[in-house]
Amino acid sequence: MGAGPLPSARLRRLTFPQLRTAHFLRVLEDAGHAVRPVLLVPPDAPAGEDAVPAEGPGWIEAVRARLAGADAVVTAGPYLPGLAACLAAAPEQPLWVDVPGDPFAEHHARVLAGDPDPARLAAVQAAAWPVLARADAFGVISHDQRLALLGQLGLAGRLALLGPDPPVHVVPVAFHFPGRPSRPRRRRAGEPLGLLVAGSFNTWFDGATLARGLDRAFARLPDLRLVVTGGAVPGLPEAPWRAFLDWAARWPDRVHVAGWVATSQLGPLLAGVHAGLSLDAPGVEPLLGSRTRVPWFTWMGLGTIATPVSELVREMAGAGLVEAVPPGDADALAVAVERLHRNAGLARQVERAADWLQQRFAPDRAARPLLRWLADPRPTPRLDG
Repeated sequence: MGAGPLPSARLRRLTFPQLRTAHFLRVLEDAGHAVRPVLLVPPDAPAGEDAVPAEGPGWIEAVRARLAGADAVVTAGPYLPGLAACLAAAPEQPLWVDVPGDPFAEHHARVLAGDPDPARLAAVQAAAWPVLARADAFGVISHDQRLALLGQLGLAGRLALLGPDPPVHVVPVAFHFPGRPSRPRRRRAGEPLGLLVAGSFNTWFDGATLARGLDRAFARLPDLRLVVTGGAVPGLPEAPWRAFLDWAARWPDRVHVAGWVATSQLGPLLAGVHAGLSLDAPGVEPLLGSRTRVPWFTWMGLGTIATPVSELVREMAGAGLVEAVPPGDADALAVAVERLHRNAGLARQVERAADWLQQRFAPDRAARPLLRWLADPRPTPRLDG
C-alpha cells in the first residue's frame, strides 16, 4: 500500500511525490514477489481496482477487500497507508508498516512555526496508536528515528512483547529518482553561480535564514542567481512561503520563482544551476527525518549546501560531500555560498557524492531489511484494541 496517482500503480507511472512507493514496488518486483498495489488517492478522486479514496465513506472496508488473500501486507509512505493497513488487514496477515518520518516531530515543527492545535495532536496520537499496537514490523528512515519509535512502542506497552530484537528496521531514502542521473554540472569561466531551492516550504524548512544569508551573498557576489521550484504545501501554514515570496520580489533580477514544476520539465530551469540548498529550522523533525532533496540534488548533478542535522546529511558532511552550515546561521550560509563560488572542484565533489550514495543507498541495498523480512514474514505479539 502507498500513496500515489491515478490511474495505475505501475512503477513507470509513479511520480516524484510517490518515491517511497516507487522504491518498494521496484525492489519487490525485482525480487520476484507478486505485488498487488493499493493506492490511497484524494477523497474526491475516483476509486479503482488499485485506488481507494482516503478517508472517504467506507474506505477501510474498501482497503480490506483489496488486501484479501495477500500473504503479507507492506505499506509505503506516511501516514495514512499504515493506519489503513492496520485497521484493514486480517489478524493472520503479517504486516510491515513504513514510518518514513516521525509524525510527532512533524507536529512539533508546526508548533514551533506558530501553528499549535491540540486537536491536531490528538489526531496524530489517534492515528499512531493502531500502528504501534498492530504492525508486525516497522520501517523507519534513520537510526535516530528507530530509537524514537522504540520509545513510542515502550510507552504504548508493546515493546515488552517484542523480544530482545524488536522488528524496527532502518530503510533509508533510496538513491533512485525519476529520469536518468545527470552528469555533474561544470561551471564555465565567467558563468554566474546558480543555486536551487526545490521542494516543499514545510514547517521545518528555514526560509528565513535562507533569505538573510542570500541577502549577504547577493551583496558580495554580483553574478549569483537563485532558482526556486516548489512552494507551499496544502494543509501546512503558508505564512513562511508568503514571506519568502515577499523577499524574492526584492531581487527580481536575481531570483526566479518557478513554483511547482513537473520533474520532466526541470531541464531548462536547471540549465544554469550548479548547487542546491537544504536548510533545516531548529527542532526535532530534522533530527529524526531524512532529506530526500539532498540525494536528489546529487542525482541531478548538483552540489549541495545543507544543514547537517539529519543522519543522512551528517554522514555526507562528514565525508566532505556537502557544504555544511549550522542551522539558523545566515552568516555561515553566506560564507558557504562564497566558498562554493570559488570551488573549482565542485564537479568532482558531486561525482564522489554520487558514488558514495550509490554504494550505500541503491534501491535493493536500502530495502534489504524489508526483503529479509518478506523471506519469512510472521505475526508478532500485538496489543488488543
